[in-house]
Formats: sequence, structure tokens, C-alpha cells
Amino acid sequence: AKRLRLHQVRYFIMAITSEAHRIANKGIDKTKEETIQALAREFPGKERQLREVYSGNWESFFRLYPRVRILLEELSEDYDLYLLSNMSFPEKEHFINEPIYPLFKGTVFSCDAGLLKPDPAIYQLLMDKYGLKPEETVFFDVSARNVEAARALGVHAARVRSYDPDTRKMK
Repeated sequence: AKRLRLHQVRYFIMAITSEAHRIANKGIDKTKEETIQALAREFPGKERQLREVYSGNWESFFRLYPRVRILLEELSEDYDLYLLSNMSFPEKEHFINEPIYPLFKGTVFSCDAGLLKPDPAIYQLLMDKYGLKPEETVFFDVSARNVEAARALGVHAARVRSYDPDTRKMK
């Protein structure tokens, strides 16, 4: 996987916390180039640095930690897994080619839905699309805001650290 150089980390964080990235995740900007242009408008004078980080293999920066991958494989043996994710179209296209993608019985990507977590409507969309009942559903996320949003809908939810999930607790 491609790694960020130290000088790029600042621009990577700038990009993923930007309004432009949020818009891309909502599916408004469909291509990387549209998002890069939006980033350049949002951060004048930083286009070269943001283009360097965001173009190329941007999606490879978003990797599952090995323990998470193993956990998903184990859970898929006993449970139906569904994915609810904030992703842009390029990120989604990358993800659907990952080896873990077939483990999910169903997915809702923010770029397709035009909604982002923690908007309650995106959780409801997932539950309606697949006939899931909140009281029978468990939601895991690294974001406390996303976990709270799921809980507000009656879904069992827990925050996990993606870098070191407590696999026993999750099971």
C-alpha cells in the first residue's frame, strides 16, 4: 500500500476533514478531479500539495487493520454483516474490489444515498433496504457521534478502535 510521506500528512488531514471531502462522500462530486478542484477552492494556494495527496491511489490510504479483517471474517461465519459507510465514488470503487467486500450481505454507501453518518436517515435507509430491526442489529463504528446516532434509533451500538478492536467484546 502507498504510504504518506511526513510532509503529506498535514494535507491528508486537511483533505479528509474538508467540506470538499464531505461533498464527495455525499456523491455530489463524482470524480477525484472534481474533489481536487473543490479542495483547491477551499484551500487557496494549496492545490499542488492537495493534488499530490488526493490524486493517484488515494483510496489505498484507507486500509483495514489486520485484526479487523480477521474479526470480520470470523463474524461472517455466524452473522449477516452489512456495511454502512461514508465513502466517495472513487473510494467505493476501490473498496468493492477488496477481499472482504463479499463478506457483506448488503451495503449502503453515502455517495449512493446522498446522506452521511451520523444523519439518522442513512441508518434508516440501511435497515429499510435489508429489513433489519433495530433491536436485532448491532452497529460498530470508530466515531462516537455515529454510535450515538445509531443508538438514538434503538440500534445496539458500540464504539471500537479500528487499530485495536476488542474482538472478544465485539463477539
